[in-house]
Amino acid sequence: MISQFGTSCPGFSDYKGARSDMYRQTLFSVFHSHDRLEIPVMQRRFCWGDEQLDRWVVDSMRVALMSAKKNGRSGDSVGGDSESDSDSDSDDEDKSNEPDLETIKNQLDSASSQGAIVYAANPKHYPFAARNAKLARFRVRDDNSSLLIVDGQQRLVVTTMLIASIRDAILNHRDWEMNQELCKEHLDAIHSALFSTPIDLLSLPQIVASLKEGDILKEARLIPSYPDRLVFYNLLCRDGIPLAKNASRDHASFRTFAARSQFAAFTANLTIPQLCNLAHSSLCGVSVMSNYLIAPNLNLCQVFQWFQELGIKGSGLLGNKSPGVGFHTLDFVRNFFMSVCMDYELEIQNRLYHLLWYQPIERIVGLDWERFDSLLDRYMTSFESTTRIKDPKEDPLVPEDVATAAEFMNDPNVEMYTRFLVYFYQHCLNPTGLPKITESSDIYDDDDDDEVVVIEDDDYLRDLQSPGNGTSRPAFVLSNPEIFKLLNQFENDAKDPSAVDPDALLEASKLSLLGFIRHFVWYAQITKW
Repeated sequence: MISQFGTSCPGFSDYKGARSDMYRQTLFSVFHSHDRLEIPVMQRRFCWGDEQLDRWVVDSMRVALMSAKKNGRSGDSVGGDSESDSDSDSDDEDKSNEPDLETIKNQLDSASSQGAIVYAANPKHYPFAARNAKLARFRVRDDNSSLLIVDGQQRLVVTTMLIASIRDAILNHRDWEMNQELCKEHLDAIHSALFSTPIDLLSLPQIVASLKEGDILKEARLIPSYPDRLVFYNLLCRDGIPLAKNASRDHASFRTFAARSQFAAFTANLTIPQLCNLAHSSLCGVSVMSNYLIAPNLNLCQVFQWFQELGIKGSGLLGNKSPGVGFHTLDFVRNFFMSVCMDYELEIQNRLYHLLWYQPIERIVGLDWERFDSLLDRYMTSFESTTRIKDPKEDPLVPEDVATAAEFMNDPNVEMYTRFLVYFYQHCLNPTGLPKITESSDIYDDDDDDEVVVIEDDDYLRDLQSPGNGTSRPAFVLSNPEIFKLLNQFENDAKDPSAVDPDALLEASKLSLLGFIRHFVWYAQITKW
């Protein structure tokens, strides 16, 4: 895993002093590392199903049970006598020896968390080790305002939903009043993981009700994916399931709602000691292998696109196994398009995402992946009927990882995405791998005086590497005024797609990734898919 962050990673390893810090970290420590944990807009929404949710609870409960049996000895692991035993177990072996959810729940009554209660925010201090810590990748924003979740958002969202359900189950339990002293530390820990600033649970529903689609609840630690935010923040409220059901305008957010509902039904049947044990193990017993990308002026656009291209060669995204939920073509294309937003502040990210992806694409397709595949297939066919596609292996513009995937990949989702990448690299960038900025381009036309704005490469490009070396070449980085000018053009396109000059737009699509996105969005609108 560490080798993925060696000298070959563009946008990262080409900076002097760049490094990749890796260490095991509890989820409680991750939540407390920053006031704000930010899931970038290009990440897919929460999508775990019932099987993944059940397994997550089983893992958390096994940690609670085993830590109590072993009296919380540091280094004890679940499923083995040592941490190394745990890490060496295969997923198949873990599943075959794993008791079911009901069996573990029945055993928790005898488990005592006394003597093992340590809610430690220090990443180097955790009371016991969880098994099979999965890799998670983070990047601290340059101004230290938030932690970007490059990889690991599903685990953070599901933990948030689980501990919110535990909190409600404790507060609604018939034995709550006689156990307030026992529960206080656990409730305080849950609250501090959910919120970075104190907030009254009684007033929270009113605050959340004032939010609009895509708005951010400033008190919450975790900023989920754009389309999930309204539902997610309602689910943070006490007994928030009815609130979320009424607030949801997007049926595709039902997975977050389903997770909270499933956890609420399960925790409602637990005793106070069981709930306290589960709260502690969910936050301090489950760990991730945290990988922090540290570099001055890190180009996250390049880094993420490189991870994705590297991953498709191994049938996975970001070089990491998916927890049972496969990626679709829709996920790959969205990640590729929206990765250009990662370096911008949240206001620009949200506007770009809404105009370039959510409004024209995701709001329509929802979870109908086949519908998007059909659109992409028609889009690519319209080009391939008039444009010759070269053999990727013989074209120096196509990165090595993409060419390899094009030759060997059998997965239909990855196959279509690879076909899409081959076209982009062969026909949308010039031989230097940089966007062709010329006065003939109308993508930056000023609507007021028709004067063309010519962008100088040296002003807005970030050390994009030469083609043919397995690296990504994302669109150049624009200043904020130029981004807003481009956004205005997207808005004008959306108002009247039929008024757009298709030939000029096609030429603009060959100049940069943003131009290519603009053409794709326009095509999706005029086809009335």
